Amino acid sequence: MQLAVVSQSARIYANFAHEAGLAPDVIDAFADIDTRACANRWLQCKALVSGWNPSDFRILIDRLDAWQTDTLVIGSGFEQALPQYAWLYQHYTLAGNTPQVMDQLKDPFWLAPICTNLGIASPEVRQTAPVSGRWLVKQRGGCGGGHIKDWQAGMMVAQHEYYQAWQAGISVGALFVGNGEHCRLVGVHQLHEALDSYAYAGASRLLDASLDQAMQALADCLMQAVALKGIFSIDARWHAGRLYLLEVNPRLSASMRLYVGLPLMQAHLAGCRQQALPILNVSIYSASHRILYAGQSVDVSGLRMPDWLEDRPNGGMIEAGQPVCSLYAQGENMFEVQQQLLQQQEFLKKLWGTYVSERIQFFND
Repeated sequence: MQLAVVSQSARIYANFAHEAGLAPDVIDAFADIDTRACANRWLQCKALVSGWNPSDFRILIDRLDAWQTDTLVIGSGFEQALPQYAWLYQHYTLAGNTPQVMDQLKDPFWLAPICTNLGIASPEVRQTAPVSGRWLVKQRGGCGGGHIKDWQAGMMVAQHEYYQAWQAGISVGALFVGNGEHCRLVGVHQLHEALDSYAYAGASRLLDASLDQAMQALADCLMQAVALKGIFSIDARWHAGRLYLLEVNPRLSASMRLYVGLPLMQAHLAGCRQQALPILNVSIYSASHRILYAGQSVDVSGLRMPDWLEDRPNGGMIEAGQPVCSLYAQGENMFEVQQQLLQQQEFLKKLWGTYVSERIQFFND
């Protein structure tokens, strides 16, 4: 199998493919050191973040053809590029959900009535400006959270944006694998945001049986309306023992990092082929994956990058709001994990010095 992985950030998925013995070719927006290390061949494609134009998409196609790709897996980067996703789906063996499923699930005004009909709790969405209360402004097909803004009366809202009512509770996510008929929960986690935005900044495993049950019930209900295949994830709010669905991501998820050692790429491919879902022996341990963002533009050329860092940049200037690198820790409990992460942060601050560290957003929880 000549597998290619295409995503805004592909390192996690490439690593799972590499561990499965698949020698993946990789196309992503960053081409960081760790991605290159686990890739058979690689191409940096910034259009996965900035948006597609015909020439960029032509470069992508030409490279896939040159690599003689016979199986393609997709992460983030196509939620707002459905025509391009549909073209790839038609011309390659794309192990993922159909363009129709992608289109439906990333349309909040398709998903909202489905939730109502299935009895799934979900915050109100609307196209017209609210009068009062706390609301968020989101982009249709947005991913990663960086597009989300707090609504304020009188603010200008673009045509492709919509309003979603704020929902109290803990931001949680869940990772699943489906085969079009059934789905199996891999695990649940708390979602973390960047310090000054709603951008996804990592996740921490949650060992909560009641949340597990609620997530599985929600996904089972959703599968009645959508034949989800392969790895997918759900974002929600967990409040007073009840889940409120925010988004469904019908693609590979960065939260896969929390389940290192599991054959998730094999499970994804099996689910996309509508085969029986594998039993995944998920170990009980605490783990956290955290992303450090640039708060200001910062030149990382010449910075020492310890081997335990993940998504290590390949030098150059990183603009404000872009990811710098990732941290990961696991242990017997979350206190132990948090202590490891804080120690890693303090080490980096000393290693990089005040000038650089002040330009990077370190988390403080």
